[in-house]
Amino acid sequence: MSLLPQLRHGAKVLILDSSFNPPTLAHLALARCGNDYDARILMLSTTNADKKLTPGDATHAQRQSMMALLGFHITVIDEPTFVGKARRLHAEMPSATWDFLMGWDTVERVFAERYYKDMVAELRGFFFDSRARIVYAPRAGSGGIDVWAAVERVGAKDKVVPAAISDEFLAHSSTAVRNAIKSGNGTWRDKVPPAIAEYIDKERLYST
Repeated sequence: MSLLPQLRHGAKVLILDSSFNPPTLAHLALARCGNDYDARILMLSTTNADKKLTPGDATHAQRQSMMALLGFHITVIDEPTFVGKARRLHAEMPSATWDFLMGWDTVERVFAERYYKDMVAELRGFFFDSRARIVYAPRAGSGGIDVWAAVERVGAKDKVVPAAISDEFLAHSSTAVRNAIKSGNGTWRDKVPPAIAEYIDKERLYST
């Protein structure tokens, strides 16, 4: 099954890969950033290099239902690494370019040696063979010298760029929403779109 919607030759595509557990206003703001994309795709990985399903999490099917409420194309992929995801996307649409949008903590993981046999070679494949870039949500501390040293080693300085997005939404994390629901704190409703709040109520998610 195709991972992609119909795209023109040479399309520029924004990919927001997340656990969406649940989708928040931060996810919505990130998915809307930039104005020169031919398509915006929400990507859910059924395998994750760092995160496993835990009791009380929404199922993958429930997450897909919530993602659909945000109004973007959805794709589900069984691929734990960004290198692998970009390779799969490039195989389907070799002429396209892929902007992977991510928070700084994810950027740090992308450039962590422990995930690779040969980090430099594999990330050069990601940036240059698969035609991908990283667009990151800036925040305090996003100048980590180790990350930028790794970027220099890969030769990808112009392929790791900040997103134009307001800081006001970035604090609305999925973890904060889950914790607020579990503790009975109704402020979580201010952190998610109304349709997501309705779905969470209907499915009684995150309360146990």
